[in-house]
Order: sequence, then structure tokens, then C-alpha cells
Amino acid sequence: RDPRPPRSQKEFDELTAEARSHGLTRTQGTVIPSVNGYSAPVFNHDGQMAVAITSLGPASQFPNAWNSAVAKAVLSAARRASAELGWRRER
Repeated sequence: RDPRPPRSQKEFDELTAEARSHGLTRTQGTVIPSVNGYSAPVFNHDGQMAVAITSLGPASQFPNAWNSAVAKAVLSAARRASAELGWRRER
């Protein structure tokens, strides 16, 4: 992936759609070479983002697949924290 921020509204919209689709974002060795990471929002009772849970690690141990164990763990932790803050997912 290109480490630069989106350069057009279209690129921004694509990244936003990808994040919403998966419930988290990822970096694939671009911000820090050979380091991958995932980040998921934690929402409060009003549905506002309160914090983000982020996990970084060596690319060899952090596969960049959306369905990797690390990605699932980050998303699960963020959803549990959100529930603790009173957020209820839209169904």
C-alpha cells in the first residue's frame, strides 16, 4: 500500500468504505517498514468514537489479512470495550 495520505476524495472514500466494511483499519509495512498493524474504534454510549485500540507488530507475526487472528482480536476487543461504554451496534 501507498503510505501517503489519500490524494483525492475518491481515494479517501475508498479507504473509508474499506474501514467501515471491516470495522477496522490496517497498515501493511508502509508507515514503519516491516511492521503491520490494525486499529479499531471504541464508541461511547452516544455512538461517538472515544478511543482506538491499536496493535502493531513485525510483519512476519502480523499477517495483513482482514480475517487474521490479530485483526479479529483487535476488532473483538474494541467491540467489547464499546459495549462496556454503552454502545449498541446497529443491526
